Amino acid sequence: MIPGIVLIVLGIAGRLIPRVVTGISLFSAVEAVGLVLVLRALWLRRKAAARWVRESPVGRHGATIVTVLVLVPVLHLTGAVIGEIRAGKHYARIERDLEREDPLAALDLAVHLAREESAPLRERILERIGGLGNRSPEITDALRRVIREDPDRAVRGAAARALARLITPRDVILLLRDLARARGEVRSLLIQVLEAGTGREFGDDPARWRSWFAKTLAGDGKGPGVSVALAARRAFPGDAGIRRACLEKIRRSATEREIRDLLADRDPAIRTAAAEGARIRRRSRLVTVLVDALKRETDPGAARAEAAAVLALGGAEAPVRLLEVLPEDRPAAAVAAAAAAICRALGIEPTRDRGRLTALLFRRGG
Repeated sequence: MIPGIVLIVLGIAGRLIPRVVTGISLFSAVEAVGLVLVLRALWLRRKAAARWVRESPVGRHGATIVTVLVLVPVLHLTGAVIGEIRAGKHYARIERDLEREDPLAALDLAVHLAREESAPLRERILERIGGLGNRSPEITDALRRVIREDPDRAVRGAAARALARLITPRDVILLLRDLARARGEVRSLLIQVLEAGTGREFGDDPARWRSWFAKTLAGDGKGPGVSVALAARRAFPGDAGIRRACLEKIRRSATEREIRDLLADRDPAIRTAAAEGARIRRRSRLVTVLVDALKRETDPGAARAEAAAVLALGGAEAPVRLLEVLPEDRPAAAVAAAAAAICRALGIEPTRDRGRLTALLFRRGG
């Protein structure tokens, strides 16, 4: 009987170890063998036990206690086996996605990750996500969330390793933002991801990380794009280095489509950089867009940049295009910038007299 009791205890204790269940576990089998040995020992001693129950004053109470002691592990084992069978069926559904090779499988695994209660299975899902190479925001955002919120330390570590393999410039921004308010182990994991993912070692110093990232933003045609630079600026509005790098990125790298959008931005500094980028990179097809932007411009600096871009890109027709901005219902900053640009093109003293400027342009054209 003693070996049976030992096996029952081992089975119960072993089942407490976290693991991925794919069927009836070895520990359930051990517990079942232990129960069989105990029941066999009781059966072999049934006659002596029956006589003791009849003759002993506490016999009936003893029989009740023994029955309960046998039923508890039986019921426990039954519930555990049923749970393992259900978990095995659940795992079978996830296993199909774990075995897929296409990167889209990572999106399905991320859905499983959010719903899965088994820590070992979450860890296995994370390891597979890291190997599939899908760097979409849905995936990397899920990994950052696991690092911040998952209760299991091993799972958080697996998420950090996966994110280090999949990290993008956008993720660097978000990690730096998280780093500013993270504490303890989560902070250490964020630093681990940044160092492993970027190859840089700035340790626990958010300012040094931001300074390095600002330098990568300002590159021309390489590294992060304009959208990432704008995201960095929004994430760190008080960082002067990132602000300068963002504006420089717009000047050097913005495409025509991006410039069209940026000329409507609420920030006058961004509108100014977009106009300067159009002028520096000779985006002559944007003259009409620049004129339209100038017509509604309220910031003097942005208005001067937009007028200068029209003058540089519009050729001989640029002063005539700028005349469109001079009616009295335009913002004062726009009128002043357009008039100054026309006067500069004509080589005359500054004036806002639309009639005079029109006459001078007509004569020059004649």
